[in-house]
Amino acid sequence: MQKQVLNNVFHFIRGGGEMGALIRGFDWSQSSLGTPEQWPLSLRTALGIVLNSGFPMFLYWGEDGICFYNDASSLVLSNAGKHPAIGKTYKEISPEIWDIVGMDIRRVLETGEPMQFEDRLFPLFRNGKRENQFWTFSYSPVFDVAGKVDGVLISSVETTEKIQAVHKLRESENRFQNLVQEATVGIVVLTDENMTVEIVNEAFGKLINKSADELIGKPLFDVIPESEPYFRQVAEKARTKGESFSIFDQPYSVSYHGNRKDGFLNIVCQPHQEPNGKEGVMALCQDVTEQVIAQKKMEESEQRARSIVESAPFPIGVYIGREMRINLANQAIIDVWGKGNDVIGKLYSEILPELDNQEIFGQLDHVFTQGKAFHARNQRVDIVVDGRLQSFYFNYSFTPLFDSEGQVYGVMNTAAEVTDQVLARHKIEEIVAERTKELAEANSNLQRSNAELAQFAYIASHDLQEPVRKVSTFAQMLETNLQKTDERSLHYVSKIKDSAGRMLVLIRDVLAYSQLSKKAEMIKAIQLGKVIEEVKSDLDLLIEQKMAEIIYNDLPVIEGVPLQILQLFANLITNALKFSRKDVSPVISISCTVLEKQRYAQYQLPFTEGTYYNLEVKDNGIGFRQEHAEQIFNIFQRLHGKKEYEGTGIGLAMCKKIVQNHHGHIYATSNPDGGAVFHVILPEKQMQISE
Repeated sequence: MQKQVLNNVFHFIRGGGEMGALIRGFDWSQSSLGTPEQWPLSLRTALGIVLNSGFPMFLYWGEDGICFYNDASSLVLSNAGKHPAIGKTYKEISPEIWDIVGMDIRRVLETGEPMQFEDRLFPLFRNGKRENQFWTFSYSPVFDVAGKVDGVLISSVETTEKIQAVHKLRESENRFQNLVQEATVGIVVLTDENMTVEIVNEAFGKLINKSADELIGKPLFDVIPESEPYFRQVAEKARTKGESFSIFDQPYSVSYHGNRKDGFLNIVCQPHQEPNGKEGVMALCQDVTEQVIAQKKMEESEQRARSIVESAPFPIGVYIGREMRINLANQAIIDVWGKGNDVIGKLYSEILPELDNQEIFGQLDHVFTQGKAFHARNQRVDIVVDGRLQSFYFNYSFTPLFDSEGQVYGVMNTAAEVTDQVLARHKIEEIVAERTKELAEANSNLQRSNAELAQFAYIASHDLQEPVRKVSTFAQMLETNLQKTDERSLHYVSKIKDSAGRMLVLIRDVLAYSQLSKKAEMIKAIQLGKVIEEVKSDLDLLIEQKMAEIIYNDLPVIEGVPLQILQLFANLITNALKFSRKDVSPVISISCTVLEKQRYAQYQLPFTEGTYYNLEVKDNGIGFRQEHAEQIFNIFQRLHGKKEYEGTGIGLAMCKKIVQNHHGHIYATSNPDGGAVFHVILPEKQMQISE
């Protein structure tokens, strides 16, 4: 029975969650309010309302200002580290805001009139620090049965997030306005069904040759009616349906002061809602005229390239990605594969699985990952054609394809089938191998013949010299005895003497030419500067007679047969002195440069490595016609009569032979009356010839 009475007394604090339990368990006998059974009906009623409310509520009661609060408010106090606070005054619980709240409470207590404040700023403690928070407060008086105000019921709702959201919205609006104005993309914000321009940036104005003043506050299609056919429908969809819509590469045209502007736009329309709730649309317009034109040109170029590739008579394929997916394959390469025409979009390894053990897949992957081309010549490739593995030979290349950022995106495969040529070469090699034995014997016979010919030339030249010397001697004796006879006899004797002298010189030159192939001396290092000095010493009388000048600088050291190199430059300098101009002192210059390696093949030089020197012997003589440039090196070849210039026609032939013996090359350039230049190309070292 006693328990039922207590329940009836404390029904106002029955339930109430955590705060109800805390209030029930608190010793109120020590407080100014006394025990709950002593509390007035107005307190009980108000406290019951507070504890059972889902909104944060406080009850300020009595002269001491004892504060009650509910579970919703306990969360706020817990964040500030103030919960639980049973039996304390409002001032004890929240001293940081008592100056503000206490004044409001006293006013309600004194006047009995309610008060309300929206979005009021309070510096409250939360999470261990003071924070600015916004709250909407209402103060309601609580009357006793006599109409006296015993307490104040405080309801509160935190609006911090709402206020912050409003501030962020305003900041966002400001940022939006700034971004719109600074954007390089054309932006326009339209409102209502008339598509009235509310915001527009300078970039949009430039697209249509209009200023902001010509657009703001006006229906867009009144200003630029030419855009309505393609733009209104998309903008209206975005505004009414709340979805974004896009147009790409849209042709557009605007007129301004009689001038027409054409181009292409990318347009994105998206819904835009103003803070006042008005619905509109924001359009972003990007001028892509240059890109579209470039894309069209590229497509045309690609189409032309594709047509060329597809019609090319040699195999071409393009594979995309590291997996080598076939993007393009012309008929020639399809025919080579022999797997049918349905290859586009398939993997290269799927079409030609038989290449797995032939290193080709690895070559393709290396080209893709390293970005370096691969070339193969006369490469055997085994392909399954007509159900049978067959061998073919190709010259092929794998070339990396790069995108605009320099990254490899694919590989181009070009090829030329050389199966017939390779098989023919193999056949020739077999024939050559069989006949290597029409050749060793013949070479041996040829060497014997050359030796016999050289011996014959040597003996013949020696045997011929003796009678010629006798003819010359007896002609000289006869000339002495005929000093006092008639002039005709002396003339005949002179003819005999001159002919014998020329015959003797000719025999000696033939002997020298025949001996050029004999390496009587070992190859040695030769200082060409000393060679020129020796030649000058040998020809000093002729040089003095001709009043000639020989100039040279920094000539190198080369390997060769010293006597032959001496003969080479002696013949060239003698030739320059012989074919000098009348009344003009000969000037002979000898210079030297290193020959570029890319010119080795031009002169068919046998040494692929090492250094070659280009020695130039230049004179200011009578020169020759350039069509005779090769003829002058033939043995016994003369361009002038014997009476004009003496000589046997063997000197330059000897020079050619000497240069060939030393694995070099000689040629001459000139024009009539312009002097001559003899180019002598000799190696620095006499190396073994590369096969």
